[in-house]
Amino acid sequence: MGIKRLEELFPRDFFETDLIGLSEKEKIAMKTIEISKDDYFIDLDKILNALNISVQKGFYHNHSGQIDSENRVIYLNSMEPDVRQRFTIAHEIGHYALNHSGISNRLKNPEDIATVDIAKERSANQFAAELLMPKKLIARCITKFQQDNNLTDEQLVNANVDEFIDSLSSMMRTSKQATTFRLQNLGVITY
Repeated sequence: MGIKRLEELFPRDFFETDLIGLSEKEKIAMKTIEISKDDYFIDLDKILNALNISVQKGFYHNHSGQIDSENRVIYLNSMEPDVRQRFTIAHEIGHYALNHSGISNRLKNPEDIATVDIAKERSANQFAAELLMPKKLIARCITKFQQDNNLTDEQLVNANVDEFIDSLSSMMRTSKQATTFRLQNLGVITY
């Protein structure tokens, strides 16, 4: 078990997600979104506004959310925890940005996903993880964790991984599970 320190990336690389499905106007709007140095989370409202997508909250029995790309509306299950709602919004933005046709659902039970939709769901999940937890933001959160706990680089490597994940997920307003997967995929933590 251990934690690795990330090097800072260039500011223009803040969002590393694939924006291929967006119009030129939408790509420009996304690139103008600023993350202040005092923020440790992605403001999804700014992104939704830039893409002209609205969110309607309600109770949906079988899914966390869905997007109607044609009408630019995300339907969100308001009964879910805030961190899950944030991931669902980012996931549905992923369906929109990746040009997944039709109405896409984020189901509560992954076993309910049809085989043909698995690739789309995985790509939307990857998009959501990169949107909510871009490398540059993770690097900023690691630096804050290190400073808040007065850790040297050597001490950071040996820090308590659970406390580290708790701290970063709290800063980025993401679930511990999503944060753990993202940090593992980037090689920041190892088990």
